[in-house]
Amino acid sequence: MAILGLGTWLRIYNFTTLIVGTLLLGCAIAFLNVLAPTTVAVYYPASLGKMTSIYTLAMTLSSAATAGFSALLSKILGWRSLFCWLVLLPLVALLIIAALGRIHPEPATAVVSQPATKPKQVASVWHQPLAWALTFFMGLQSLLFYTILTWLPQILSDQGRSQASAGLFLGLLQLASLPMSVIMPNLVGRRTKQAPLIWLIFALFIGGFICLLVSESIWSQALSCILLGLGTNAAFTMSMTLFSLKTKTPAQTTAVSGMAQSVGYLLAATGPFLSGVLYAQLHSWTLVIILLMIIVLLQTLCGLLIDRKEQVFD
Repeated sequence: MAILGLGTWLRIYNFTTLIVGTLLLGCAIAFLNVLAPTTVAVYYPASLGKMTSIYTLAMTLSSAATAGFSALLSKILGWRSLFCWLVLLPLVALLIIAALGRIHPEPATAVVSQPATKPKQVASVWHQPLAWALTFFMGLQSLLFYTILTWLPQILSDQGRSQASAGLFLGLLQLASLPMSVIMPNLVGRRTKQAPLIWLIFALFIGGFICLLVSESIWSQALSCILLGLGTNAAFTMSMTLFSLKTKTPAQTTAVSGMAQSVGYLLAATGPFLSGVLYAQLHSWTLVIILLMIIVLLQTLCGLLIDRKEQVFD
């Protein structure tokens, strides 16, 4: 949190500090993303689904609020003043973390010291097939999300919507994603087999992309945004929940989460870039959308592979 605050503050001054601050922000966010499922596993091992839904809902709400109000607040306060105020958020979080340090984990944390699990931790996470399935599921869903987030407004603009309308549709996508922050972790946490939920995610993505392909009407575009919003957040929250469900100790959760998110986000970074390159060559979004549908299929196959084994280190 201290690095997050420092990175935000540094971005105020000049281009050099902007770059340094942005790098610090990226590092801080990466650490926090890895530690979030581990924290849930340590403090709430008996309530993984419930607590995962709470923090993913908070992430989704804050993301939607930032997207919706940043431009307005920047116009009112000025972007430098806005960044100064944003520095307060990590400081508040630090105070909350200090208070949480006095909270004792749930009794179920006895699972951390189970003798049977300690020898298995010797195995490297990089040698576990299930860890790789989780990594590619995480990476492919992130690739889909960031590609949609980057290019959906442009796709809608090319289909005849104004920039303002395209921005509203993107807001609709983020709003539609909110229910899955609550629903999906609880559903995943109550099931031993996730195949029906994985196929549901597949249907949401494919339905959303088909709506973009078959019609340029406002209703088809709105339905596409709703389906894609539900699909992207369902896949993300399932990933975050599975990090805890497929491991037995916080150390295992950290190892799997770190591997999946580091490799996964590197994979995800290629999506927006390659989609832009392809569009620049073809001047059409049709092939890009079809390729994204193929990626949805690959994500689904990874999800089904995850379902074949109970634990990463078994």
